[in-house]
Amino acid sequence: MLDKEHKNIDAVSVSTPDNVHAVAAFAAMQLGKHVYVQKPLTHDIYEARMLTEAAKRYKVVTQMGNQGASGDGVRQMREWYNAGIIGDATALYIWTNRPVWPQGTGYPTTKDDIPKELDWDLWLGPAQTQDYHKEFVPFSWRGFWAFGTGALGDMGCHLIDPAFKTVGLGYPSGPLAWGDAIGASTIARILDGLLAATGDPRYRASSWLARRATLGLSLTHAD
Repeated sequence: MLDKEHKNIDAVSVSTPDNVHAVAAFAAMQLGKHVYVQKPLTHDIYEARMLTEAAKRYKVVTQMGNQGASGDGVRQMREWYNAGIIGDATALYIWTNRPVWPQGTGYPTTKDDIPKELDWDLWLGPAQTQDYHKEFVPFSWRGFWAFGTGALGDMGCHLIDPAFKTVGLGYPSGPLAWGDAIGASTIARILDGLLAATGDPRYRASSWLARRATLGLSLTHAD
């Protein structure tokens, strides 16, 4: 589309699965097009930093779609806090009912026929080539790391952002997470993303598994 129409458009809106956000936005910026990218901005932190640098380099206007930050409730909460009505915040608890899709179930081991109206290779974008399965499209892709960012990527920008802005939080010192067991291939995809984003050798699969073994931990199942 950009090759054919770039002379006729001023801006691009990106509303694809999460893993395509960065490459689509970057391609538009390279052509000098302003971009509006739906949340989450990117699939990982490295991509977000790459787009930040690209926006400056190509001198374009950019914005992430975050409807949750545009409501009166967020502004009212900041006003209450800044006025001292609720006192000092010492702990913040953020909750969501997500995921409302299958998650942590492992990737399908079978394949389905590709619908004739779907260009599967195009839909995959930068993801690794894999067989089509009806579990991916049109909704449950959020629960697969190859395409989505799970509940955190889906709702984190809506729910964490108000607290972040209200009390003036900075960058986190580190993550802590727990949940149901997930399979080996899902963990490998996550570790690959963390290694690419940070360059930290601790995220190499071999190092990670060695640390778990030292602690007497093991994977409960493979997907």
